[in-house]
Amino acid sequence: SPADKQALGGSPRLTVIPNGVDVEQFPFYPQEGRDSATLIFTGNMGYHPNEEAVIWFTSQVWPTLQAGYPDLRFQVVGTNPGERIRALASGSNGIEVVGKVPDVAAYLGRASVAVAPMHTGSGIQNKLLEAMSTGVPVVSTTTGNRGVGGWPDRDLLVADSPAAFASAITRLLKDTELRRGVAEAGREYVERHFRWERHAEQLSHIYERMAAGRSQEVLEEKPLVLSGS
Repeated sequence: SPADKQALGGSPRLTVIPNGVDVEQFPFYPQEGRDSATLIFTGNMGYHPNEEAVIWFTSQVWPTLQAGYPDLRFQVVGTNPGERIRALASGSNGIEVVGKVPDVAAYLGRASVAVAPMHTGSGIQNKLLEAMSTGVPVVSTTTGNRGVGGWPDRDLLVADSPAAFASAITRLLKDTELRRGVAEAGREYVERHFRWERHAEQLSHIYERMAAGRSQEVLEEKPLVLSGS
């Protein structure tokens, strides 16, 4: 991400080629047909920042949401959930630890809101890109959105405190048109900035420039003169 480039010194010789999304593998699902009472978090649960994010969300935000929406469900989808994560699913608190699934896009396509309550981690959060690609409105912390750079209140909602995070989710649950607008803007943002095809073209152009520069250096080298009897 651009932040990683700056952490490495910001040299003009460094080029940022972001993560991306296969928009065919993560197609846009319309709002119709979604479960209006399902929140989702996706990611490798063996990755500490993901575990930390889910623990923070379930302890700091989830009780407030459940008080207002008793039938709300929170799905944790991703491989390698540890003991702390598995213990969250008591069977009566609306939390489901799904674990690894064959098709993450299908789960995103059924959810009403995706959450990315990241507080640590670097780079670009693919969980945001995949959710936005499938048309799930996203609520993220500033940290989660840092590498993605989505425009708050257009491409996604951004909140950092527990109260603000719960409020942002509540806004989306209450307002069908807001969900629809954020979903469509998020998909458009991914298509404009994070398609793998465009990143591959960018990388190809870098290689071409390097190859052309090297060829020019070879042409400009002084000829080797051999002398002998």
